[in-house]
Amino acid sequence: MSNKNKDKLVVVKHNDLIKAAYRLTVLESRIILACIAQVNSKGVLSHKENFSIRVEEIVELLETGNSRDEMYANLKSALDRLSERWVYFIDKSDMTPIEMKTRWVSAIGYTSEDARINLYFAPHIIPFLSELSSNFTQYKLKHVLRFKSSYSIKFYEVLKSSMNSTIELTTTWMKETMELGNGYDRVDNLVSRVITDIPHAIIENLNISTHSVRQAI
Repeated sequence: MSNKNKDKLVVVKHNDLIKAAYRLTVLESRIILACIAQVNSKGVLSHKENFSIRVEEIVELLETGNSRDEMYANLKSALDRLSERWVYFIDKSDMTPIEMKTRWVSAIGYTSEDARINLYFAPHIIPFLSELSSNFTQYKLKHVLRFKSSYSIKFYEVLKSSMNSTIELTTTWMKETMELGNGYDRVDNLVSRVITDIPHAIIENLNISTHSVRQAI
């Protein structure tokens, strides 16, 4: 994938998907985002439609110092995990909001001849990616490719979706939205391992305007 093509790829998500709770590794996030960037966010998307990306293109997206064999092994593991990842969200389409969970993808295929991955988004994910006319956020894929933490990607999306507003972070929000579980049960661990590194990554790598972020911890 050339730098020129990377510049053209735009990720568009409904804000409810950005607010949803899920956990992905950096590699899993890049695979998902590279496929989302191929979706026509204003058009109709069928659950039968697949989005493909060559393995070589994913390797280029990684831009790591790992050997090719290591990257292929990491990619295989990421695809196995990705098919089992859950997304937790609130369905507001009915009179009574419903707590829902869905997989990111309904199926993942692999074509050995040209080393191509075919990804099918799950039916309940599709409304968050297609026929969008309002309440969505978009950004160029290249702006998150340099992130080394999936938390930074999630945090960036939250900031991007809340332009010109104040965001209040709580330990509860961080744990639930990023599915941290009990891994960071102490506030100082959460701050040092997750929160502290995120603003630095955003300032260093992104073209995002100034936000007011308040930590209520």
